[in-house]
Amino acid sequence: MYWSQYIYLMASLDTLKRYGADAVSFQALKAGARWWFDALPPEGTGASIAYVPSGRSWIAIGSPLADDANRAAAVRRFCAAARARGRRAVFFGVEDRAWLTGCRTLMIGIQSVLKPSEWDLTLRRWPRLREQLRRARAKGVTVRAVDPGELDEGMPLRASVERLRDEWLRSRGMEPLDFLVAVKPFHAASEHLYFVAERGGEAVQFLSAVPIYARDGWLMEDMLRGSHAPNGTTELLIAALMRRLGGDPYWVTPGLTPLAGGVAPWLRAIGIATRPLYNFSGLWRFRARLHPAAWTPIWLAWDRGLAPLVIFDVLRAFAGGRIVSFAWRSLFMRRHAWRASRAGRASRARPSGASALPESCRAGSPRSASTLATYRPAPPRAPGR
Repeated sequence: MYWSQYIYLMASLDTLKRYGADAVSFQALKAGARWWFDALPPEGTGASIAYVPSGRSWIAIGSPLADDANRAAAVRRFCAAARARGRRAVFFGVEDRAWLTGCRTLMIGIQSVLKPSEWDLTLRRWPRLREQLRRARAKGVTVRAVDPGELDEGMPLRASVERLRDEWLRSRGMEPLDFLVAVKPFHAASEHLYFVAERGGEAVQFLSAVPIYARDGWLMEDMLRGSHAPNGTTELLIAALMRRLGGDPYWVTPGLTPLAGGVAPWLRAIGIATRPLYNFSGLWRFRARLHPAAWTPIWLAWDRGLAPLVIFDVLRAFAGGRIVSFAWRSLFMRRHAWRASRAGRASRARPSGASALPESCRAGSPRSASTLATYRPAPPRAPGR
């Protein structure tokens, strides 16, 4: 990292530590985000907003980074700056709508809230969750905290995590997403909490969590599951994070569960139509199994334009700017992954050539030579007999 990049990162990080209140706020540090800086008072508000240009929109990452007294004014000034460039202003992943004066809002999903102080009580109340932890431990899975230095370039664990990342991305059967969900677990590493699940000395799953500074929260940013991770490994990693944080005032969230909760019917229809690309309902079911203390609504806000056009620009940002080609490539990858999975199940279910024969016909049997000469498979039975 060059010195200019380091200074820029530190300045942005300092702003986040003072004003970053949304779960998505830390994602502004990922590569690709641009920054809008307002003039200092009294001419402006002194606010900072990280955003991504997409289509005809400037999509801000959460709420403006400013004190409460200036936040509503920062929204208006950002909208004016976007309008002057022929763009609409969009705010994605907002949790508090109070300062969105003059903006239209749309609920886009819900966010679960887990309380480390209530984790032991949750385990006592829900035996199925305890069973998941037991299953992983019974398979020899152990979890440990990771020092950020272990993830430096050239370190063995860094290579293991990169392998897990690649395995996880391939298993999803779709093109890698961009914007807030790009898999970049090593950015601003010193600010993360890292945990690795190991089995037999091999890393099988990895969790990275990032702070929500202004509200004493933590976002589970990346959960990279390898192909050899036993059932219950995810829950075991979450349990390690809960115990690391301890009691109040801390809280944890896995982030936005899109298109869940009381969203508009046309958004639900989008979720059904895009099910071949992403299983939104499956994501909700898994997060509900953790029995969160609360669910909070997450909002999309914008200053002008029709909601479907705004949604299209947001989807374009997640698709890296190429939504049509992204969809086609993802459908092709999903079809390929489905075929490979089906072939794998068939090969596991199909007996091998030797085991398909009677015991007396197998190599090594005293009667194998004579029996093989006369053996004929029985004809298939007629249906219903």
